[in-house]
Parts: sequence; structure tokens; C-alpha cells
Amino acid sequence: MLDTVHKKIENLDNKITELQIELYRVKCFLDIYKIIGLNYKEIKAIGWGQSFFWQVQQMSLDSYVLGICKVFEKEKKYELNSLPGIIKAAKEFKPQDERPLMDLVSKHRDLLVQRKENCGSPSLAGIEKIYKEFYKKYFIEDDRLVKVRDKIVAHPEYIEDVMKPKNLPSYDMMEKILFFAIDMHSAISNAFLIVAPHPIKNDKRVFSSTHTILETLGISSVKTKFDDE
Repeated sequence: MLDTVHKKIENLDNKITELQIELYRVKCFLDIYKIIGLNYKEIKAIGWGQSFFWQVQQMSLDSYVLGICKVFEKEKKYELNSLPGIIKAAKEFKPQDERPLMDLVSKHRDLLVQRKENCGSPSLAGIEKIYKEFYKKYFIEDDRLVKVRDKIVAHPEYIEDVMKPKNLPSYDMMEKILFFAIDMHSAISNAFLIVAPHPIKNDKRVFSSTHTILETLGISSVKTKFDDE
């Protein structure tokens, strides 16, 4: 019996660790996409390196799309290290500390107002309801990320120009989706394992590294924020 419990805890721990790695990668991709986009006029003005940075920016955007879709992917035939995967694994236990779950429910309670649905007790059930509403809003009703992933990035298809999913969500929306996933991952890790994960949202290492490269390239005042930030 104890061996079974230990294996289930180990499974949850492994899933949380692997998802943290993926979330960090997605954050890095978004940081690279942002800082190159903010400084693209300056890169172009230098007169060389433009094609390289354009390719890096596009690769970062493609990788963000693939990565964020993996983070939200539903389990079907196989177990996944995704948000639905860790929610399913966490259902095997009672949280050691419900406060992180309560905080997340309070933060995203507005997602349930539209259906006039009470999320119930501050537990994993409430978290799962909020996840489903978020997924419905940003991956089903607004399916641009999924369409770009399926039709362009993962499986390039011949599609008439009028049918191509040309637009992705704004940077702010892509960041919002990522930060929601980071918050949910952190809440489950804190509640069930009493382990505070790496502060991914505040990690600027890749952003700072790209900043240094752009300075070395000759850009004296590297832009790091949008005008409205």
C-alpha cells in the first residue's frame, strides 16, 4: 500500500518537474521573441545580422506556439506532463496545504461568473473548473494558437491563403496564457508537495543574455519594454 502511494507521489513530482521545465522553455521563447521585436528597427539599421535575428524571432514564436499547446494538452491515450496531466495525478491525494489553491481560485474566480457557477470549496475541484473555463476561452472559442500549431507549425499543410490562420494573439495575451499556466503549476506544487517551484515569471536570464548580444552588436539603447508597459 505504501509503495503504491509513494509511486503515485513520485509520479506527481516527476510531472510537476517536467512541466516546470517546459514552462521555463516557453518563457524563454517568449522573452526572445519580445526583445528582438522591440529592437528590430535598430537591428535593421545596423545593416547586417537582420536575417539571422528574423529567423531566431520566428523560431522563438513557433516554439512558443508548440510549447504552450503542449502545456495545455489534454491526456488521451498516454499520460502527459501537461496541466491536465498534473491535475489528474493530484486527484489521488488531499492537498497538504489548501491555501495556494484558495489563492488561485480567488485570483481567477471571474472565469466562472459568465456561467454563474460557484467553484465550490477551495480545492482541486475548483482549480479544475477554472482550468476548463480558461481552456475554453483561450483554446476553443479563440482557437488561433491551436490552428497555427496544427496547420502551420507542427504539420505544414497546403491551405488557400484566405483559409490560413494569419493572426496569433497579441504578445500580452500570449504572456497572460503562459502566466496562468505558471500560476496553476505553482499552486499545485505548493499545495500537494509543499515545494515552491522556480520563479519562472521573474527569470530574466535569457532576456538579459539577448540584451547583451544586442548591445555587443552595436545597439546602444536596447529597448526592453513596450511603450504602454
